[in-house]
Amino acid sequence: MPIGGVFPMVLPPFAFPPPPLPPANFTGMSEESIRAMEGTELAHVQARIQCLRNVRILLDASMIQMQQYMNIVSTQSNMDNGTRLLSNLSTDLDRTFPSSNQSNTTA
Repeated sequence: MPIGGVFPMVLPPFAFPPPPLPPANFTGMSEESIRAMEGTELAHVQARIQCLRNVRILLDASMIQMQQYMNIVSTQSNMDNGTRLLSNLSTDLDRTFPSSNQSNTTA
C-alpha cells in the first residue's frame, strides 16, 4: 500500500541520456557546414529507408514460408482424416455385414 496515497518513485536499472538537441537557429553556422549537415542527414534517411525495405522483404518472405507450412500441415491433416474415415468405414461395414465380408474372403 503506498504511503500517503503516493507511489514511491522507482528508477530504472539504467537510464538513457536525453538526445542531443539541434541548434535553435542556424545563424551561427556557415553555409558549408549547413550543406555538410544536409548531406549527412540525407544519407542517414536513405539508409533508414533501405533498412525498412529490407525488413519488409524479410517479413514478406516469412509470410510466404508460413503460408507454405500451413498448406502442408492442412494437407497432411486432411490425409490423416481421410485415412481415419476409410478405416472407420471399413470397421462399420464389417460390423454391419459380417457374413458378406467373410464369404468374400473365403470365396
